[in-house]
Amino acid sequence: MELVKKKVNISDIALNTVTRMYVSEEQIVNEIYEPVGRIVKEKAFVTLDGTKVGENSVAISGTLEYSILYQSMNQNKMSGMSGRIPINEQIRIPDITEENNVDVILMADKVTVSRISERKLLVKADISAIISVQSKKETEIAHSAQEDGELCTLTSNIEPLEIVVDRKETFRVRDELAIPQNQGSIYKIVWSDIRLKNVSTKLMDRMMHIGGELYVFIYYITEDTDAPIQWHATEVSFGGNIDISEVTEDMISYVNVAVRDAGATAVENDMGESREIRLDVLLGLDIKIYRENGLEVIKDIYSPYCEVIPKKEKCNYNKLLIKNSSRNKYTVKVSDNSSVGDILQICNSYGNFRVDDVEVTEKGLSVTGVITAGAFYISSDDSYPVGVLEKEKRITNIIDVPEMKKNDEYYLNVRVEQVSANNVSSEEIEIKVAVVMELIVFEKCEMEIVSDVEIQPLDEEKIREIPALKGHIVQKGDTLWGLAKKNNTTPQRIVELNNVKNGQIKPGEKLLIAKSVR
Repeated sequence: MELVKKKVNISDIALNTVTRMYVSEEQIVNEIYEPVGRIVKEKAFVTLDGTKVGENSVAISGTLEYSILYQSMNQNKMSGMSGRIPINEQIRIPDITEENNVDVILMADKVTVSRISERKLLVKADISAIISVQSKKETEIAHSAQEDGELCTLTSNIEPLEIVVDRKETFRVRDELAIPQNQGSIYKIVWSDIRLKNVSTKLMDRMMHIGGELYVFIYYITEDTDAPIQWHATEVSFGGNIDISEVTEDMISYVNVAVRDAGATAVENDMGESREIRLDVLLGLDIKIYRENGLEVIKDIYSPYCEVIPKKEKCNYNKLLIKNSSRNKYTVKVSDNSSVGDILQICNSYGNFRVDDVEVTEKGLSVTGVITAGAFYISSDDSYPVGVLEKEKRITNIIDVPEMKKNDEYYLNVRVEQVSANNVSSEEIEIKVAVVMELIVFEKCEMEIVSDVEIQPLDEEKIREIPALKGHIVQKGDTLWGLAKKNNTTPQRIVELNNVKNGQIKPGEKLLIAKSVR
């Protein structure tokens, strides 16, 4: 007798954790930039350059890219600069080995840039490393048996989730944008803000479609250096396909999309005027694609004509519990009583979200974190032409997963998609932030199944002790399988002898059971 087996790739999330990293480094302001006076606003994002998994640790290398908008020491002109700081961190994670797959997402939660002098800055950043440790293994599961004689198998249907694709891809967006005619030509871009909106992905046969929008905002100065600072905001739609040969449209995907690199460069138009912006954005995609395998497995096996000794083992697998997302809008009111002038006009608003805690509750997954919302505005005080108001708001959101258990595995992606702002007064701004939380949950399942068998001759003396024909009154908990195995017959013969309807027996029913003999 031979068991028929099928190979299945099972991915197990061994650990989800968040680790904090800190950067503090002095930076020299290159001579190509104006000397730094008042810092108006700083920003930073961090890219992952590589990971190396070792025994009980993972080495992370990345780059912190920061930018500042500032007033120069020279006549309070607005200017901007950017820089890069390498990141190398060794993070201890007990019980992992080189065989584990480790996913890392780096996020710059908070960045501050302080002026030491007009040519020296101190950059500090709090960075979250969201780490997911996975083990991927190929296992063989027995689903049927080949036998010359009569064989009885007790089977069950399971739906193990098989990971088909687990890789990182990039998608580049290039476009050229024109400055409106009523605005001055670009001499120098001093600040840019490029972020994702309304991102979506869709699986198709042998490919995946990605689409969405990019919000683009720039501050720039004109050739007339005495002219007020100019700005331009617009949205750019993008879309395209990524070839993935293993994929079909009925598979399940979980894709995390983030801006890895973004550039906005002033270029000349056909008239030789610097009135166009060349956009070059690199998106990073962390792609995981799964297939649901409807699989029949053997839970027990025997034969009335030989002694079948099953070898059993625990089969651990994941099945999809839910793929869910929530979208919530929050309002943050920001005010300022400083000596900087009144708010004349809002130029740009922004927001981000930092995850502080994730907990499985009776209602679902509870996510607690901090929204940072802010806005740029034109000030009535000529000495401080551009101002920024910013405030943090702590929130808790529950993603509805009523059947989720504490040991279930999940991936969570949180992003801010839409931000808008309006004046409440000359000193107050109301900012609305839409936070999207995407979640996929895998239920951890365990079942004891037959992995191998040993065949021996029947114990004739034991078989002789079983009556050739007997009556039985069905008790609570009785099954056709159990009665047949105990009395050396088959479930099918009990059904045929008693004309059992639909293959179901009920407590109190009377059955005749005949021993099978050869």
